[in-house]
Amino acid sequence: MAESFSTPRKDPASTNRSPEELVPDHCDHSEHQRGPTRLLFKPKGGEKRRQAERITTRRSVLLRIGDDTHHVSLLDLSPTGSRVLNNAQLPIETRVVIDLLPEITLDATIRWCKTDVDGFQLGVHFDEPLAFETVWKVRAHRD
Repeated sequence: MAESFSTPRKDPASTNRSPEELVPDHCDHSEHQRGPTRLLFKPKGGEKRRQAERITTRRSVLLRIGDDTHHVSLLDLSPTGSRVLNNAQLPIETRVVIDLLPEITLDATIRWCKTDVDGFQLGVHFDEPLAFETVWKVRAHRD
């Protein structure tokens, strides 16, 4: 499982911690390393983070980019996006289609990417939000 960084960005002068300890919990173009996770990209648009509650899950879904199909693991899901684990690194701002269930296919954009001991974690933002009931339906579905 990837290490999660929940340290908010702060002015180093306003804390007792060094700038190296203030590693962001999203992708960054830095060389910061901590454990098995290496941050790769920083999403555009500043520090605005999650817009909705995420539900942890672990199931296989399809992520399509044009004619390429990636079998990915869905790690968490919210009405506005998801976190998936992929074998391949994908660039931020890549347009994708994610098949959560055969009847639930969404257009989306990759917002961030970071290395993980099992591959690459990707932050996926949906073009149109899901109803929360649909989020629970996806979580409850068994492959």
